[in-house]
Parts: sequence; structure tokens; C-alpha cells
Amino acid sequence: MANTIASAVRYINNDAELQKIFAEVSYTADLEKPNQAIGGKTIKYRKVSFGSTVLGTYNRATGYVANDLTVTWEEKSLTQDKGNSLSIDKMDSEEAQSLEIANVHNKWVREIMTPSVDTYRFSQIAGATGITKPSAATLSADDVEAAIDTALDTLFNKGVKNDVLLYISTSCARLLKNAAKGKGTLSLGAWGGNLTSEVLVYGDTIKAKVVQVPESILGAKVNFMLLPAPSVAAM
Repeated sequence: MANTIASAVRYINNDAELQKIFAEVSYTADLEKPNQAIGGKTIKYRKVSFGSTVLGTYNRATGYVANDLTVTWEEKSLTQDKGNSLSIDKMDSEEAQSLEIANVHNKWVREIMTPSVDTYRFSQIAGATGITKPSAATLSADDVEAAIDTALDTLFNKGVKNDVLLYISTSCARLLKNAAKGKGTLSLGAWGGNLTSEVLVYGDTIKAKVVQVPESILGAKVNFMLLPAPSVAAM
């Protein structure tokens, strides 16, 4: 019989399996970027930028106007080194022991690791510089849509049209659902270029994916966060 405990250890050390579980339960999985590790605490991810955002005018003699294309690898240093040590009682059966190892690992990822990662990410987004923070307000069903629409208009005027996420607190989500009844502003639709599944989206010109987040994770006194997924490099 194969060494089932060794198989369980390989399972919990498998990044793909860990990422699969994380993506199933994380509120911030849409912010993940493909990256490569450089050493112990540094990662890099691909970044593409253009020299000009103005469309060139075609000339019959000289052709199209050249636009610089820059592809770089952005490096980020990881600042958080977190984890736990878990002890499991020894069992008579090696097969039962390996199953227990896998079950405990999955439970830890779902109930401890993932909520902690999400909470940290939201705290970093809320505390970032250069973001628009409207004055604190107690929203109601009468004005919640106006508040979100104002934020959507701000993004649209900055040229953002796609891959927008609306992270919204549980209480604010309830207000939005009540306010949107009969209006069609909340609907099921494709998001992020994925045409194989539908998610709850809000908006007209910009369709933002609605992600309801518990207040304990989103942050105290935070009604909602609206952001384009590419603007955050979560690792």
C-alpha cells in the first residue's frame, strides 16, 4: 500500500490545491495576479503600458503612428509572514491519519487563513493613498444607489470600464437589493471576460461584480469599496 501520509503531506504542500481551496472561499480571489517568486520574500508580475493613450492618425505616406509599448516585471516585497503549527492526535490507521491531515488542513485554510488574508487585503486597500474616500455617511435604501453610481461615474471618467468589483457590506447589500427592486440595476451577467458563468452585477455603463462581504472582514464603518481588479496586485 502506498504511503498515504506522504500523499497527504504532498497534497497540503501543493500550491495548486491550496489556491483552489482559497479561490472557492476568498472574497478577494479576483484580485490575484499571476506572479513568479524571486527568492524568499520577493515576487514579480507582468505589467504592460503604452507611451501614449492618444490614437494616432493614419498617414498614407508614412503609415501608422508608432506607439511605444513597454512590458516590465513589477517587483513587490512580501511583508507578511503568517501561519500556524497544528498538532493532530495519532491514529491507528495510516489511511485515517492521512485523511485527518487533509481535512484539518482544508478547514484551517477555509476558516482561519482565508478570512485573515481577506481582512488584511481590505485594510490595505482602505488605507491606500490616492483613492477617493467620500465623507462618512449612513446610507439608506433611498440613497445607496446614488452613492454607488457616483463612484462608478468617477471610475468611468478615469477611463475604467471593465473588471470593476463592488465589495459591499452585508447591511449595505441589503439596502441595495431593496432599492434595486423593479429597476433592473441588479442583474445576473458575465463579468471579467468569462462568458461561461454569470455573477451578480450592478450598474448600466459599467457592470460591477457584486461581492457581499461580512463587516468583520470588509472593515468597520465601510459601506462599500469600488475598484477595478487590475488596480490591485494581490499575491
